[in-house]
Amino acid sequence: MEKTDIISIETWNHIYDNFADIISLYKHSNRKWTQFKNDTHIPETFDNGKWDQNEYLYAFESPFNEKRRNKNLTDSIIESFDYSRFPSITDTYGFRKLKIMKNEGKYGIVSETDSIIVPFIYDFICFNDYENSFSSRIPTYAKLVKENKEGIKIFFTDYNVIEAKYDKILNFNYPDKLNISNNWSFILFKIELNGQSGYVGENGLEYFNIK
Repeated sequence: MEKTDIISIETWNHIYDNFADIISLYKHSNRKWTQFKNDTHIPETFDNGKWDQNEYLYAFESPFNEKRRNKNLTDSIIESFDYSRFPSITDTYGFRKLKIMKNEGKYGIVSETDSIIVPFIYDFICFNDYENSFSSRIPTYAKLVKENKEGIKIFFTDYNVIEAKYDKILNFNYPDKLNISNNWSFILFKIELNGQSGYVGENGLEYFNIK
């Protein structure tokens, strides 16, 4: 353990060209900020003045909120991810970027061309957590919440959406996997419904009878 003047760590969103990068910032006791760089793992001096008028930077409870926030933009784009480093996958499924967006109070997911991947009918949507390591985030599915029920949309599959009908998806970020081959694992989500638990596969079929 080492002494530090860091008093908090905050997550900021850097909005540009209708997409968002997540930035981790350290707040120091002298009210200065440093930016945590995922590629070097070294905090660097952060200056929000480097962003031009075509870029937006915002964070909850940050001192730059009011002068940097664009309300229409931050209300609509919740989170995004660029998959273009996986061309063999994205060419197959027809998108290179995905955006979780909010429109008239409902959440949906669209591609970089604004094609609707998940319709705007849900009360909340979030990507799954880190897949490989702390510095390599690859969200491959999303949780869909509607009327306090939960479902799943898996992006790189031909299967239909797992409808939001379960009380809880118990292993959302770390589902069970059955290794079918070297290139494919079948995902099983543990779910809870009406006080009973079971599993639903990535194909939407339920395992263990739920009454």
